[in-house]
Amino acid sequence: MVTLQDFLALPESMRKMEFIRGEVYMAPSPEVEHQDIVGRFYAALVGWTDGRRPQPFVGLAPLDVRLDGEVIVQPDVFVLLGGRPKGLRRPIGILPDLCVEVLSSDRAHDRVTKHMLYRDAGIREYWIVWQSGWVERLHGPRLELVEEVRERLTSPLLPGFELDLAELRERLGLEG
Repeated sequence: MVTLQDFLALPESMRKMEFIRGEVYMAPSPEVEHQDIVGRFYAALVGWTDGRRPQPFVGLAPLDVRLDGEVIVQPDVFVLLGGRPKGLRRPIGILPDLCVEVLSSDRAHDRVTKHMLYRDAGIREYWIVWQSGWVERLHGPRLELVEEVRERLTSPLLPGFELDLAELRERLGLEG
């Protein structure tokens, strides 16, 4: 069992480490496809923020986000619609409006554990991105599955955001 203070005292690292109720979860380095998809989603979301006021903040792992006093996670990508508050420090103590996880080899961590953690914390929307390039969009207070998106990803949470998943699959050579 590790205390929160012990976890926060660890040196900075580019390794993805999460603290979940006394346990430290360390993921191995992701596959190339995983990082390519994460980068594309990050770029699309950052592009969407241009010209918006306040400009939403888009975060990218590894960046610690505190969901509650006993849970610190590192979403692959996340969005703070209210913008980047002044003096923002690690771990970020503001709940993201949107969390995006690209599935890794440990699918249960993203589909079950992270889903429960995000739901219980009050995250408004959660995108689970399959490495084949399609998305499960979960929304609402229970983070229920709203739709499985294979062509064009949009969200009422992000007015004007659109990501062509078919084009993404083609550019990355994914079968989906």
